[in-house]
Amino acid sequence: LVTAAMLVAADYRHGTKGLRQFTMVMAVIIGLLQGLAILPGISRSGATICAAILLGLRTRWAIEFSFLISIPAILGGALIQFIKNFDSLMNGTLSLSYAIIGMISAFVIGILALKCLIRFSKRRKLKYFAAYCAVAAMITLVSFL
Repeated sequence: LVTAAMLVAADYRHGTKGLRQFTMVMAVIIGLLQGLAILPGISRSGATICAAILLGLRTRWAIEFSFLISIPAILGGALIQFIKNFDSLMNGTLSLSYAIIGMISAFVIGILALKCLIRFSKRRKLKYFAAYCAVAAMITLVSFL
């Protein structure tokens, strides 16, 4: 629900700043909000995209910046999982080829999702993602009661 609220707020903001007006302070604020994603139910990309838009960045650049700053987080998570599952990989319990196929698939789907999000954002449609987030959150809350 928090992500949905952030998306609604960002949908009504029209950023005018391009990459030339992007500052270190903006990057730090967006990075700090990325840290909120450790809380259950907070979308990392939702938090970073909304923060960038609310700080005045054009939506397209907000989405692309969010994608770029996800790379260290994703690689860090992958490294942690690799270390955690190293023994399973070495003794054959976990298939390395399946893991690689999964990573490649996730990368391709991520790129396609990014392109779709950029296309939707050109028409100021973040509120539709907000509605999806709100419905998903409510279903999750009801199912755990």
